[in-house]
Amino acid sequence: MAGDSLSRYLTWAVNNISSTRRDNSDRYRQFVVLDHAFEVAFQNLSDFGEDSLFAPLLTRSWFSFRGTCMMAMSGQAAEAYVLMRGCLEGALYALHIDINPELRMVWLNRDRDVESRKVCQNRFKHRGVAKSLEAKSQWLYEIMSQLYEQTIDQGAHPNKRSVTDGLEVDEDIENKTLSFRFVVGGPDEISKAWKTASHVGACALHILQLVRPDYFKRLGIDTMIDSVTKEI
Repeated sequence: MAGDSLSRYLTWAVNNISSTRRDNSDRYRQFVVLDHAFEVAFQNLSDFGEDSLFAPLLTRSWFSFRGTCMMAMSGQAAEAYVLMRGCLEGALYALHIDINPELRMVWLNRDRDVESRKVCQNRFKHRGVAKSLEAKSQWLYEIMSQLYEQTIDQGAHPNKRSVTDGLEVDEDIENKTLSFRFVVGGPDEISKAWKTASHVGACALHILQLVRPDYFKRLGIDTMIDSVTKEI
């Protein structure tokens, strides 16, 4: 099976990760700092009780960020934005539930029955979740909104730009052939995905910091976030 198309694709992706990490050391260092900030927060989650949803939602945001780094570094720019959206949403849900404690059981009971699912979907619509952030921080809300819309445009939804930006069409009228070749990501798309990944990781951490500011300060996570924020 080593010669199958999927194996070749995966080998190509792994090789890209190695080469881009070497050739983009400054950007990769930002990824490392942001990942470490998530990791420090994760390692101390025992500080919170079992009833807290902060721990699992922070973890979901963190691993979406890690997936973002992997996709962006491998050259799969459009796919990276799908995970960037997940990174932001994990942090937003943590804040939304913290501000509205009654939503904890709404979220946990989502799969209980059809009615519970509808209630959860209504209470966790992006507009409502985003308003919780707006109530806490106007400047962070504006940054998050721009990033969120960018993820939608660039790959989190199969919108025009996420599809056509990676499409090349070769026509041969004489031989009556029309071929389509999907390009994973050109230099411009990949560079943009890398930069956006840093913005998204920092933004998600800033949102999580709003939920537990003393916790982030005590562990020095706030300093890690700020060190990257100043560079991007």
